[in-house]
Amino acid sequence: MLELGGESAVDLYRCFGFPLDDLAAQSSSFLSETDDLYERALDKLLELRLGLRLDQVARYDTPGSSGEALGYSLPGAHALGAQDELAGLGIDLRGQQNVEIDVASRPSKTPRAFCGRSRYPAGSCS
Repeated sequence: MLELGGESAVDLYRCFGFPLDDLAAQSSSFLSETDDLYERALDKLLELRLGLRLDQVARYDTPGSSGEALGYSLPGAHALGAQDELAGLGIDLRGQQNVEIDVASRPSKTPRAFCGRSRYPAGSCS
């Protein structure tokens, strides 16, 4: 990062014009709006799979409540179905050339969502 002119990842992203503060505000708003929905869904899932309520578990219990431990995973076919679900929300992944969905099955691959930036703008922040 230093060779590009940024002291940190945050500095570098701000230098390239990424609206991090807007993203933080949107993320905070989204979390506030969906917090109750998430807690209700997690409570039902824990009750169904583990026989426990959300108020009976702690943060350190979280690894034991992962999708794989609870008896489900996200195989490639399901991930492709997510494209149709997102299309129903007005998000067309198939029409975006900068989005790649890797649904290949590999022994060491964890079935989870991941998002990463593969190319950075040319130049530096200096």
